Amino acid sequence: MPISKELIEYYALNSEEERQKRQQLEFAVTQKFLLSWLGDKTNRILEVGAGSGFYTEWLLENGYSVTAIEPTPFLFEQLEKKVKKFDQKKRQLILGDETKIQTLDKKFDRVLLMGPLYHLFEEDHRVQLLKASKNRLNPQGEIFSVFLSRIGFLSYLLNREPEVLAINPESVGSVIQNGFDPSVKPQGQFRGNFDSLNSIIQLHQISDLTVKQFLSLDPLIGASDDTFNQLDEAVKPFWVEVAYHMSTWPETLGSSRTWGFVSHKLTPNPT
Repeated sequence: MPISKELIEYYALNSEEERQKRQQLEFAVTQKFLLSWLGDKTNRILEVGAGSGFYTEWLLENGYSVTAIEPTPFLFEQLEKKVKKFDQKKRQLILGDETKIQTLDKKFDRVLLMGPLYHLFEEDHRVQLLKASKNRLNPQGEIFSVFLSRIGFLSYLLNREPEVLAINPESVGSVIQNGFDPSVKPQGQFRGNFDSLNSIIQLHQISDLTVKQFLSLDPLIGASDDTFNQLDEAVKPFWVEVAYHMSTWPETLGSSRTWGFVSHKLTPNPT
């Protein structure tokens, strides 16, 4: 599952920090969920696709031990700088793609796939990643994986680039049917694999995983981040609580651009 040259170039030119500022509700809801899901501070965390270390740093600050894998050299350098202040016993950083999972010699209580699955376009590669992650789980371990919604993608286009719908309807139709347009070359631009609920459930089934829980990570905003970002800072915590409360409602799936799924092995291995 080698990382594509186009993807490396994209992240070398586009700041991850800017995305975090732009998608504030998603990160606030995700962090609130993770604090309840990660469990005891003795739990070992594997983070695949750590990026520039936004969550890695946050996990270490909250007392967890983290093994972080990141394939993009540019982001890996930022990751190293961000976490060097923490005890080396609490962190392990690995430069490389998802195949590095297979080289690890320890098991984990929680695996975070908060980006790789919407950057992989072939089903075989996505299944390989999920199965490799599953094989690194402790018997009661769980995976938290993030997906991009096809409905959320169209909402984003309508808010940000509505002319694309009219200029290239075939491309949009391909995304609706397949999750991405195979004829479009990234050329330094972001190109994601957008999912439907059925495609996500099927992907987990093929990977011998059971979906335990789903979440809408940015409900209510309809993919218009400014709706939340421009709120007064004193008001934001209230709406984070509302969004988090509603994040597990089935109705919110349609209003969210980003989905999170908790899964575990079909049959846990004996201890």
